Amino acid sequence: MEKSGDDSISDKLVFLGLDALTWRVVKDAARIMDMTHFKRLEAMATQYGQLSCMDPIVSPASWTSIATGCIPEEHWIYDFFILDEQLNRSRTTRNHMNPHMMPFWDFFEQPLLLHYPCTFPPVKTMRMASGMLTPRHELGIANESFRKYMNNHFPAYNMVTNNAQVFRKFSPQRIFTRPFRRSLEKTQREFLKKELAYLDQQMEVFLHFLSRKDFDILGFVTASPDVTGHLLYNNHELHYIFLQRLDHHLGEVLDCVENEMNLLVCSDHGMHPFTRHVYINQLFHEWGYQEYNRINLIFKKPILHTSKIFFLGHGLVFINSKEKFSQGMLTREETEQVKSEIITRLENVYDPFSNTKVIKSIYEVKKDRGGQNIFPDLILEPAEGYELSSTYNLWGKGPVDATRDYRSGTHHRMGMYAYYDGNSTGVCKDILATDVFSILSPHFPKTPEIADIDF
Repeated sequence: MEKSGDDSISDKLVFLGLDALTWRVVKDAARIMDMTHFKRLEAMATQYGQLSCMDPIVSPASWTSIATGCIPEEHWIYDFFILDEQLNRSRTTRNHMNPHMMPFWDFFEQPLLLHYPCTFPPVKTMRMASGMLTPRHELGIANESFRKYMNNHFPAYNMVTNNAQVFRKFSPQRIFTRPFRRSLEKTQREFLKKELAYLDQQMEVFLHFLSRKDFDILGFVTASPDVTGHLLYNNHELHYIFLQRLDHHLGEVLDCVENEMNLLVCSDHGMHPFTRHVYINQLFHEWGYQEYNRINLIFKKPILHTSKIFFLGHGLVFINSKEKFSQGMLTREETEQVKSEIITRLENVYDPFSNTKVIKSIYEVKKDRGGQNIFPDLILEPAEGYELSSTYNLWGKGPVDATRDYRSGTHHRMGMYAYYDGNSTGVCKDILATDVFSILSPHFPKTPEIADIDF
C-alpha cells in the first residue's frame, strides 16, 4: 500500500485517541453547541467514518486491537484483568500481550507515546508514559531522560493520580447511595469541573510535544470522553460543555497538523444510553449453574470454584472446565453441553417490562488461553438500552431490572475515526478496529516482513 498523501507534508504521524467518542454524539452536540473543529476534521479528512470495535467492547481489548491489527484471540488481551488457571485475577499489563505482536509504534524510529492503554510496564528504550492500567504515576515512565524532561517541564502533572482520584470519587460504586445525601446535579457539576481541568492538563502535555516535532510518530490517548460519557451521557447540558472543550483542544491540534503532518483520530468503541441492567450471574444461579456467598444482607458474590459457569468483566462468560482450570469441574463433553445450553437460554432472555430480547449477540471464543491468560468461552453484547452486570441485583429483584446508579452511558460497538494525509478527499468508509494498523502501515519507516509476525 503506497502512501497517497500530499508530498508537501512531512512524514510525521500524529495519533490522537479519544476513548469512547462517536460521530453521533459529536453531531448531537453540534446542534446546540459550537463544534467547529470536529466539522473541520471531517471536512479535511482523507477518510473518515465509524470504527467497529471487536469483541469484547472494552478499552484494553480494543486499543490493543488497534495497536496490533489483531483480534483478542491473537493478541490475548480481553479486559482490565487476566484470569489464570487457579481462578486468580490480576491487572492486565503489557507483559500479558502475545510477545509475537508488534504495536504500530514499534515500526517507527523516533516514537513518542503518551498514555496509550495497556502499555505498563513502559519500555525503557523509548519516550513512553504508560496509560490506562498503570498502578502509580512514578512507575509510568521507565526512560530516565524522558522522566527528567517531564519532571522539569510538568512538575505538577500526575496522570495516574489525577485520573484515579476523579474516577474513584465519582464512580457509580461511590455515588450509588448519594441520592440520599446530595443532588445528582451537584455531583455531576463537581465531576465536570474536575474532568475539564484534567483534560486541559493532558492536552497541554500533548500539544507541547506536538509543537516540538521531534518524533516520527506521536501517539496520545485520553480516557476523558469515556469517563464523561459514563457519568454525564443523559445530562446533555453538561456533557456538551465537555465536548465543546474537547472540540477546542482538537482545534489546537489541527492548527499544528494541517498541511504539515499526517493525522489519525479514533476512538476504541462508542457510548450510548442505557436504562436497564441485566444481572448475568443471577441468571446463572437461577438456572442452577452457579453458587454464591452472601457477603451481607445486600451483597452476594459468585463462588467461582464451585460454579459451573460465571460472568466477569465486560461480557466475558467462563465455563469451569477441567481443561482450562486446575480445579475445574466439567469434562470436555460436559463443557460443550453447558455451553450449548447457556447459549440457548441467553438467546431467549426477555425483558419482563417490554418483552424484548436483552442479548444482542453471543460470540464463541475458539481458543482456550494465551500465556497465563485464560480466555472466556463466550462474549456477550447487550441489546440497545441495556448493560450487563457481573453482580447480583442489590435490590432483591429479578435479573432484568431498571438501573439505579448515576451512570447513564455504557459502551457501544461503534466508535469513530478520521484519517488525514494531506489530501482532503473526504471518503466516508466504515472500518474495523483492526483496520487502523493497515491505515498507518504506509507511514512505517521500518517495513516488517508479514511472514515474520505470528498472527
